[in-house]
Amino acid sequence: MPNNPSNWTLEHQPFGAQLLQASFTEDRPGASSIPVFYLSPQSAGVGSPVRGGVPVLFPQFNDEGPLPKHGFVRTAKWRALDQAGHYILKLGSSVDNNPVDSNSESALPELTPCDLAPPDWPHSAELVLEMRASGRQLELVLNVTNTGANAFSWTGGLHPYFSVSDLLRSRLEGLGDVPIRDRFHPEITRQPDGDIHWDGQLYERLFDTASPVELHAGAARFRLSMSGFNQWMVWNPGIAGAHAMKDLPDADWQRFVCIEPVIVQGAVSLEPGERFSGSFRIEVIT
Repeated sequence: MPNNPSNWTLEHQPFGAQLLQASFTEDRPGASSIPVFYLSPQSAGVGSPVRGGVPVLFPQFNDEGPLPKHGFVRTAKWRALDQAGHYILKLGSSVDNNPVDSNSESALPELTPCDLAPPDWPHSAELVLEMRASGRQLELVLNVTNTGANAFSWTGGLHPYFSVSDLLRSRLEGLGDVPIRDRFHPEITRQPDGDIHWDGQLYERLFDTASPVELHAGAARFRLSMSGFNQWMVWNPGIAGAHAMKDLPDADWQRFVCIEPVIVQGAVSLEPGERFSGSFRIEVIT
């Protein structure tokens, strides 16, 4: 499902409400297109799980709980509300306890009560994902509404794979001297001051800050900011991790880095009728 707003070219699919690819082109003669996201050439293709783009994580981040890794909405078929990248998914059997005011600008068309009823998640929720592109900025907005009769808590967020010319020559600014949680080096509890660089080793580090960051990716820089979400996860499988992945070419660990706006520590708790809204903004700087 292609989409071409202004200077942007977007490709997305209802499966997982996944933004697959995005590229930005400056409004001047001879300008080259700048790819924003990485997409593995060994993925199964549209209509199936895809390594790359921007998967949605809900209601569990990674393997931190009893549910499948990163939850189940990334492998669910969402409903497209328009051609511009506006998707909805309803979970559970009890919905519309607090329906949206039909006179409001955000009113959504009536859908069947349930798109997905995970057996291991006895709650009801409505998820809406919207992609907005204008000027140099691309924004993804995730809304989660509790449509059931009981409160629930969740973790998750967005999992973008940013395209880089060469990870070994890329760097990330803005995360120095903040509290961290390193999956493989628990003895490290604070990020050293200065920029982040990568060396081909597995990198998985959670940064306890919502401050904006800037990725120097080679041909372009990406200024990243968030609201609603409150932590950054930075991940790359490295040489060894890439070899273990069937849907990733061995050398492609060097072509991307995941910089994810998430909520991991301190789950979001939603009472019946309550709504969470999280936004992720990407600004292309050339």
